[in-house]
Amino acid sequence: MKTLMVFDFDHTVVDDNSDTWVIRCLPSQTLPDVLKNSYKKGHWTEFMGRVMNYIGDQEVSPDSVRSVMETIPFTDGMRDLLTFISENKSTIDCIVVSDANTMFIDWILHAAGLQAAVDQVFTNPAKFNDLGYMEVQCYHSHDCERCPVNLCKKKVLELYLSEQSDQGVEYGQIGPVKMQSYSFPRLTATLLNALILVVFAHLKLIMKCMHWAKQAINQSRCVSRVITNEEDNESEVQKHSALTAHVHGTPPVTFSRRLRTKTGKRIRPCYAAKTQYCHHADWDRYFGISS
Repeated sequence: MKTLMVFDFDHTVVDDNSDTWVIRCLPSQTLPDVLKNSYKKGHWTEFMGRVMNYIGDQEVSPDSVRSVMETIPFTDGMRDLLTFISENKSTIDCIVVSDANTMFIDWILHAAGLQAAVDQVFTNPAKFNDLGYMEVQCYHSHDCERCPVNLCKKKVLELYLSEQSDQGVEYGQIGPVKMQSYSFPRLTATLLNALILVVFAHLKLIMKCMHWAKQAINQSRCVSRVITNEEDNESEVQKHSALTAHVHGTPPVTFSRRLRTKTGKRIRPCYAAKTQYCHHADWDRYFGISS
């Protein structure tokens, strides 16, 4: 069974926003206020169309735009990871699902020699017209109320998995995490915040389970550790498996708060996004690749 790696692009593969990086190609390296203020929430792609039209009006050539985009920095460790993926394509599939555009992503990956790592890119199509202006279009239309009008990443991923399944390609199912599991959120990423919220939500449920039936706690797979003021509970409560977030190159970050059960006893759950450095030597083990 193969491993599927799915990446966003901005602030994930590259350590910046490609759509704002392109502004560096302007002589002033800034946009006029009237253009900045034209953005409407959920309509970023249309806004970027106006930005690229403005860049064309300033007579910035396509080659100049490309040269600037090729200087965007990669996230630390990402070049090595993508190189590793490209060397193990028999066991790893890799796709990018991004709200950037095809030209930016293609330029950046090719400049770094990393295009072989990525099997498919799902993003907004872009091209230069006869006047030398870049035109950016919406990737698709959808009825999801939570996503921007141009791209629903959930629908993209569902369709991709369905098409892969039709071709006989299956990936491992999502399951509970444990102490040896890894997630790869940036320290300030939405994903890390979401993990924290999930843990806190489960802690509320766990507190109820603890009040009614201590054994139910052992079914949890969401917290690293729960410490109570009652010594006879401590060893049992610590049987939890851990949710471990891999935060590359950063010190451990611990989030904690105090809760009370219905009986008023104070319980102090501690959730830790523990740093577990995943060095290159560990990748074979993580991806299940035998050397």
